[in-house]
Amino acid sequence: MPDNNNPSGSPLTRKKYTSAFKAECVRQEAAGARQTDVARAQGRWQR
Repeated sequence: MPDNNNPSGSPLTRKKYTSAFKAECVRQEAAGARQTDVARAQGRWQR
């Protein structure tokens, strides 16, 4: 049986995003924004 913990010991969970959140991200990309810029604006990607 696979272990549900990552090396830091915290449980692995999937993030759940609302349909509105997904639609906004798609709208921004369709308008010409880069994926990384959209992710940064939504607080989902850090360097």
